[in-house]
Amino acid sequence: VVFSSAWCCGHPDDPAWCHAREAAVPAAKRRRLTLEAWVARLKPLLGRDAFFVCADRVGVEALALLGGGRTEGETLFCGSSCVVSLREPRVVAALGASEEGVLVTDVPVARRRGGSAPGGENA
Repeated sequence: VVFSSAWCCGHPDDPAWCHAREAAVPAAKRRRLTLEAWVARLKPLLGRDAFFVCADRVGVEALALLGGGRTEGETLFCGSSCVVSLREPRVVAALGASEEGVLVTDVPVARRRGGSAPGGENA
């Protein structure tokens, strides 16, 4: 499962005090809560030989840029880009809630019946 996201710590329509409250949560706790939320949503896939790969936006942006008529306040993006094995589940690799970067990790690719890897005869 590949997921490109701009997950916010609070909804852009939430009052400003909600955004301030979310911004006060320590980054390590925000990361844990975000990963737990994603794994909970993937519950139907848990136990399968699959991976969840997420590229999530990080940082702060003015609410005015997100539309909806807001002119004040900011929203905080959750960050926490990750690769999660859905079999166990377990985090294979992850960036922090406020960490910008490129996450690179290896995941095993299952062989198709007949011995070939997806994408070619001997890939």
